Amino acid sequence: MILRDTVDAALADPRATEGFRRRVSALAGAQGVALGPEDEAAIAEMGARYVRETVRLIESCATAAGQARADAMMKPLTGAAEGFFLRPPPGLPEPRGLFGMICAAFLARSTLRAVSEAMRLRRGFPLIAADPHPEAGTIRALLGEGLARSLDAMLEDALAAPGLRHFANMAWSLQNSLHATGRISEWGPTWADEMARRSARIGFRLT
Repeated sequence: MILRDTVDAALADPRATEGFRRRVSALAGAQGVALGPEDEAAIAEMGARYVRETVRLIESCATAAGQARADAMMKPLTGAAEGFFLRPPPGLPEPRGLFGMICAAFLARSTLRAVSEAMRLRRGFPLIAADPHPEAGTIRALLGEGLARSLDAMLEDALAAPGLRHFANMAWSLQNSLHATGRISEWGPTWADEMARRSARIGFRLT
């Protein structure tokens, strides 16, 4: 898959984490916490996992739509989610680095969540059975509220695009939620829980 190959290639670059590490170090410094290289690496590893799980979620949505015989209907939505990675919107920081990909993942998951919630309000059930973005609060803390608000504005533009409006007009024909997930394990801790635990061990708050 083009999306997976693009993300894997970008994250394989040894320089990919530099911007994100600077962001995390500055955030920790504002809290009076000095992060060592191993601490920064552990948080960067969690950031990369968030990105890769987002790719899996998008793939899972496409698979679930195929099983529901709604894959053609879902293409505008999955295409929009992929587009944040493959065609980064202007203003996205370091689009080919980890920091930019975390922003892209935030936008992709936020788009899926917004459309899923709109479906729930209109039909009584969400488009995607599980919350596609339970990590949103933790990611906003990592990004900083200023950047998060800029991403919110990008999200509004994406949701107003003709392709997603067309998808919305077609999606109401679904009779049930799609069962799609990006988690590594349904039985393990959620990403946000694990990130909070790792951060707490080094005195770094993500709230």
